[in-house]
Amino acid sequence: MPINRGQDNNGACWVRWGVEGKKYYYECGNEEERNKAKEKAYKQGYAIGDLDERDKLIQRVNRIRQKNLQSGRVSFDYDGVLSISRMKDKVKTLVESGVDVFMISARNDNSEMIRTALVLGIPTSRVFATGSNKDKIQKIKNLRINTHYDNNPDVIRQLPGVGILVR
Repeated sequence: MPINRGQDNNGACWVRWGVEGKKYYYECGNEEERNKAKEKAYKQGYAIGDLDERDKLIQRVNRIRQKNLQSGRVSFDYDGVLSISRMKDKVKTLVESGVDVFMISARNDNSEMIRTALVLGIPTSRVFATGSNKDKIQKIKNLRINTHYDNNPDVIRQLPGVGILVR
């Protein structure tokens, strides 16, 4: 029995095992959340006995987990965060390991940010000066950032499960 996916009348996206399985909801367009929901649906399929081989299920779950790890997207605020040497070191380590690293700031101008990005190995196409914290938060959400480092507690509060406060 396959995984089915759909969208409720209110626009909520879901996946489930078969046609009668429990619906596991996720944010539409968020691939990482969809994969987590699919993992739950596969587990349900195994639990009700639709999968004959436990190894099949384990392989599918592991593929989903691996895809989630590879889709990691990390962003850093500029002012007050990338002025700290341990944060610069963290960026370099992430870039070297192949993680998609972004620099997102409420600054109006990105010229100084670009210079820093080039030193740290962040592609300039991943550098954003949004002009306000409100727009920075929206950019982080639009880019589906998994982890964002910022020194502004107000920004962190608006990014539950994503924002990490830097002191």
